[in-house]
Amino acid sequence: MKKHSVLANIIILTSLCLLLACTHHGDVDENDLDRMMARLENELGHSNEYDSLKCERINDLKRQLTQANTITDSIHLNNQLIHEYESYISDSSMRYITENQDLAKKKQ
Repeated sequence: MKKHSVLANIIILTSLCLLLACTHHGDVDENDLDRMMARLENELGHSNEYDSLKCERINDLKRQLTQANTITDSIHLNNQLIHEYESYISDSSMRYITENQDLAKKKQ
């Protein structure tokens, strides 16, 4: 999973918009802006770590899914995968949504 996180892009854009809005209205002085930019750059420097942690959570959930004993367990694990993927790789999120729809039909 070497795709750049959509969530990371959203966080970056949101942070930059907030910084611009604050500086435009005079709510933030230059020192505050420098500190915020340094913090943002620091967090961005850790993006590979954040992606690795997300991949670990996803892989663990997939492993659990292969061992699920009931349809209800599978649906629950799929919901967790949907949540993990929804702001990360939306196509994968849609896959698990569709799978849950199919499982729900089987359960009826």
